[in-house]
Amino acid sequence: MVRLTPLRFVVASSVIIGATLLYWSNPPFGVLFSVGSAGGPSGSVGDGGAGDPLNLSDVAAAVAATDGATAETSKLCVVVPFRDRWRELDEFMNTLPRFLEAQNVEFEVFVVNQADPYRFNRGALLNAGFLLARETCACFAFHDVDLLPVNHKLDYHCPKKRGVFHVSAPGIHPKYKYHHFIGGIVIASRDDYEELDGFSTRFWGWGKEDDEFWQRILEHKMPVNRPTGITTGPTDTFRHAHSGSDAARDKVRTKEQAEFVEKMYHKVDTRTGLSAMDERWSLRHMARRGHASGYHFMFADVQLLCDEEDTPWCVAL
Repeated sequence: MVRLTPLRFVVASSVIIGATLLYWSNPPFGVLFSVGSAGGPSGSVGDGGAGDPLNLSDVAAAVAATDGATAETSKLCVVVPFRDRWRELDEFMNTLPRFLEAQNVEFEVFVVNQADPYRFNRGALLNAGFLLARETCACFAFHDVDLLPVNHKLDYHCPKKRGVFHVSAPGIHPKYKYHHFIGGIVIASRDDYEELDGFSTRFWGWGKEDDEFWQRILEHKMPVNRPTGITTGPTDTFRHAHSGSDAARDKVRTKEQAEFVEKMYHKVDTRTGLSAMDERWSLRHMARRGHASGYHFMFADVQLLCDEEDTPWCVAL
């Protein structure tokens, strides 16, 4: 992981196309590398979505050209689903990179911003982030932006054997204790995530995509490994940096949505997943941004597509 000189933001590549910087006053972020049409903090695409989506292979080549990135066997890509939580992202970048550096974990952070009018879709954003980062890393941490590790015994290294590693396991997560909870922070190898076919993309709004992911794990008889030797508990293993009313979760469910969630209880969604992402999203802009902490991260504006006949609850309420 390359560090930058704190508070100094310089262009690290000659490839700058349509770069803009639109954050709150005195922003802690700066553009280092950019391709496509830049977006802003409102979640909108900067040019209204004009132009063709970016070609993933071209973007991967451009990203690799800035730092010689390759799919190293021990490099971790941290994939963060995101929309509008700028203060939480600032805190995330002030915390997680230092935590990983202290463990000697080689890493790259990919923040995947949902830049469309639909309701938030965590599963689709995680799949999109995986596809963007696939050629950069061999393992991936699917990481909520508001959940920050405190106990340095939490291991973020790539798994050495088949199975997902649930960092924020029930019992040490600040909120959830039920056995099949698999949300918050999960680390998986490229091969294992592809075997599971990623996340379902039919869960719009807050929650339940992780419960369906648990069913995929069971169907594939894939081991779930969890931290051992942790003596801290729900109050002091992680810091839940949720900013309350400024980033309220979308918990409203329509009648059709509630019926779908009930129907999917203990079932696997066979319609959607990683392999079905081609027609469900497009990349509009991607930039390497610097942070005041001295670390950098990739920031991608993606537009999700919704089949409103299949999941009419994707439309904002």
